[in-house]
Amino acid sequence: MAEPTAPRSQHVILMVASTMTVMAGATIAPALPAIARHFADVEGIDILARLTLTLPALFTAIGAPLAGALIDRFGRLRLLVAATLVYGIAGSAGGLADSMGLLLASRAVLGLSVGAIMTTTITLIADYYHGAERNRVMGQQAAFMGLGAVVLVTLGGVLADVSWRAPFGIYGLAFVFLPLIVVFLPEPARAGARAAGADGARTTVSPPPPRRAIAQLYILAFLAAAAFYTIPVELPFHLERSMTVGAVGIGLALAVINLLSALVSLTYGRLRTRLSVSGVFLVLFGFMAAGFAVIATAGSYAMVIVGLVVCGVGTGMLFPNLSVGAGALAPEAMRGRIVGGLTTAVFLGQFSSPLASQPLIARLGSANMYGVVAAAMALIAALFGLAMISRRAT
Repeated sequence: MAEPTAPRSQHVILMVASTMTVMAGATIAPALPAIARHFADVEGIDILARLTLTLPALFTAIGAPLAGALIDRFGRLRLLVAATLVYGIAGSAGGLADSMGLLLASRAVLGLSVGAIMTTTITLIADYYHGAERNRVMGQQAAFMGLGAVVLVTLGGVLADVSWRAPFGIYGLAFVFLPLIVVFLPEPARAGARAAGADGARTTVSPPPPRRAIAQLYILAFLAAAAFYTIPVELPFHLERSMTVGAVGIGLALAVINLLSALVSLTYGRLRTRLSVSGVFLVLFGFMAAGFAVIATAGSYAMVIVGLVVCGVGTGMLFPNLSVGAGALAPEAMRGRIVGGLTTAVFLGQFSSPLASQPLIARLGSANMYGVVAAAMALIAALFGLAMISRRAT
């Protein structure tokens, strides 16, 4: 296996920094039922408790396009450092909130910082690596995010059994990551050269991006993220209500899908030597459909775990494939903006997940809601299959 084209220290710090994006949600997911109970007298607490998890996604979606424009013009590292500092402060502050309003406000600021961190780390990988090496590192980034989520969601479950406030302390890890980012990550030379000329004007002329293909990728990212996020948002309530599973059991269940996703992500580079980006989408949506179908029909905690294992195989391919697809479509000088758009699509999907799933749950129940998600994932897989057959026939 070839060594990364960037020094190993840069490689490791990029992977570690990427875990902050999943920490935003995974850390407090097991505490959602306890948060709902603590603020039980607040009107609309059922949806507000879920928004505690997903509100950062809305503000990530808002902040990511701005972050993409800024890093294309002024470079990557200054924004990454500032965003990491804000992340640590806002994330930790959630545990000190004495009202639902303050808690949601801290989560909103956290989301803005996540938009900058995710956009910058993906763009840096696209800057530092090329070709098959980029595919491999994108897979490793998704694996680190998945493994980080395994540790964080499990730790969050343990801490949530102590107090709903305790998991918010985990966000303080950002203050450990911050000096490592400053010391080990250099500004890519071409980013600085591309940002401005001697008179401050942009100097690079890029070919127009394939707008239709980019729009299709963004729509796909939105739908996939909305489907995936029904697991951390709704599964804790489904398990507690239907199977009387506690916070530790919820944390372990969520850790399973993140673990499987991480392990599968590590194979992404090899998978791409055999399948196109479209071929990977066909396979992964098939696995997601099957996994959600098992969850929908599960009559026991053990069968839910089986469904999460199957679904995790699909989600392990999802996020590196989206990132590689965006990188392949993006002209160099517009890379930050196009990756920022992808980040927006993913996090809008996450934010929209409870807004779309709650009416379905109210009408059909949580198990049948997962059945609807399974059908949607199967439809997307079928569309990819038909498109690939059509291309081969012409």
